[in-house]
Amino acid sequence: MGEHVSKGIFWFICGFNERDECDFSEAEMIAFPVSCDREGEVSGNPDFNSRKGNAYNHKETWASFVKHRKDLRKYGWNYFPRGRVEIADGRALLYLNINIIRYEGFWRDIVNMFHLKGLDVRVIVDNSAHYHCHEDDKRIQ
Repeated sequence: MGEHVSKGIFWFICGFNERDECDFSEAEMIAFPVSCDREGEVSGNPDFNSRKGNAYNHKETWASFVKHRKDLRKYGWNYFPRGRVEIADGRALLYLNINIIRYEGFWRDIVNMFHLKGLDVRVIVDNSAHYHCHEDDKRIQ
């Protein structure tokens, strides 16, 4: 199978400053990596919860995750900046909320968590409503 890499979803739990901008000074990364090969083929039987059954869904995963994190229960699944790692053709595609690129440690944290060293890693900033967080839309609570 080649060396171990992972794909999956993540959030950066950050604070928000007085202008409601993400403050990553004490950011915590929450990730759900799934082992796969360099083509993105998953090994084992992960408990995927997307409609197609081939990935994690942010909304569904957050709902089950916060059952174990009392400190985060008051926040919606889309409150914090988030993203996804996809693997295909020996390349890692990082789809992420635009605010994450202001966090200087984002690359290191994602590469380490998902074992992406040695892969061609591409960052795709997704500024669509799909990836908006509290900084992008104050209605998100």
